[in-house]
Amino acid sequence: MKHTIDISNQVMKTIKQQQVTIRSKYFVLAERVGLGGVFGLSILLAVFFLNLAFYSLKTTNALEYLSFGSLGAQAFLESFPFEWLLITIVFLIPIHFIMKKYDFSYKHPITIISLVLLTFVSVSAISLAYSNVNERLAMTDLQPLYMRKGMGKNGIIGKIKTVQDHGLLIETLDNKIVTVNFTQETHFPTGIDFHVGEYVRVVGDYSQGEFTARGIRKSISSDYPQFSLPHFQKGKGQMLLHHNQQ
Repeated sequence: MKHTIDISNQVMKTIKQQQVTIRSKYFVLAERVGLGGVFGLSILLAVFFLNLAFYSLKTTNALEYLSFGSLGAQAFLESFPFEWLLITIVFLIPIHFIMKKYDFSYKHPITIISLVLLTFVSVSAISLAYSNVNERLAMTDLQPLYMRKGMGKNGIIGKIKTVQDHGLLIETLDNKIVTVNFTQETHFPTGIDFHVGEYVRVVGDYSQGEFTARGIRKSISSDYPQFSLPHFQKGKGQMLLHHNQQ
């Protein structure tokens, strides 16, 4: 004869011994609403900051650095928006843990769910980066997020202001005027016929206020000028638009 165990009696006995506390249905509801809010907000923030990474790459055309070969690899890594990727990961971590608290995470492999969510975040971020939303946000109080560095220790992007005998005077994306010096070791993949108003990308070394070029080329992207936004300032939107159209 089989021995049966009355589970209900064991559960009630455990509750009476105060080893289990029955939570109020309102507490459970509040917990679900709170988790849902954090889940949704984390997704929105992950999409937004990943969008900033893609937008930064798009507007600075940082991939052009790789056209210099090994010379441009370091400059590309220097200009890569790692900070936005790290912030995105910070918001993806709580999403992963919150998903484990929902029923669907037990019905489907968590790895598959995570891949679907990551795909959604990535596609949404790319779509946002190629829309005009960022240009509008850049004219709001979020403008500090859109400030871009036109010059690093190993790479520089800018518009030619003056053509000199042995170099150029250029204006970077953050409105700095920098002298770029040529040497006998400087490479010119697109030639040495430079003109005022052209955009150039340079790799080399920055020291004591001047940039020594190891390689310089004209921008290979015809879309670069319209994406190069200078420093944003409140109340000067029309002036900035005029500046970009010059």
